[in-house]
Amino acid sequence: MKKCLSLICVVGFALAAIAAPRLTRGFGKEATATTTAQEVAFVEDTQPCLAYSVSILNKSTNTVYCAVNTSLSAFTNMLAMGQAIPVIKNASFAFTDTKVNLGSIWIVTTNGTANVCIGAY
Repeated sequence: MKKCLSLICVVGFALAAIAAPRLTRGFGKEATATTTAQEVAFVEDTQPCLAYSVSILNKSTNTVYCAVNTSLSAFTNMLAMGQAIPVIKNASFAFTDTKVNLGSIWIVTTNGTANVCIGAY
C-alpha cells in the first residue's frame, strides 16, 4: 500500500512538473518565516511556475530552516530528523539543479520570526 501511494505521489509530481511552465523573468519575494511552516510557491503573472535555481537569504538573527519541492508532512519529518537546510543570520543558501523542476520552497524558524529574501529562476 505504501509503495503504491509513493508511486502515485511520484507520478503526480511528474505530471504537475510537466504541466507547469518555467519562469521567464525570475521570481523574487521577501517573506517572514515563523514557527509555523509555510510554502512559498514561484508564481509569474498569477501562474505557478518552475525554476532551475532557488536562493534564500536570511536577514534576521533567528535560524531559518528550508527545503524545496516537498510537502508539509515531509518537511515536518525533515525538521524532526535534522535534514532541513539551516540558514543562519546573514547567510544564504542556493538550491540548483537543471534536471529538477523546483516549484516552491518551505521555510520555518524554531524560535521567533526571521525576514528572508527568496529568489528563483
